[in-house]
Amino acid sequence: MVPAIHTADAQTSYCIQSLKFGATNLTNRPYSMFVADPSMGGFYYVTLTWQ
Repeated sequence: MVPAIHTADAQTSYCIQSLKFGATNLTNRPYSMFVADPSMGGFYYVTLTWQ
């Protein structure tokens, strides 16, 4: 059985050249979604888009 988990996700945008910051699992606490599944930690990203 897989124990219950709680995660916190966030994203913010700044509209000069469409700059985005985001994060999944802010606490970086590893967890599994299925039995015998590899653990997942935090995922952080920056996106820059221009035209």
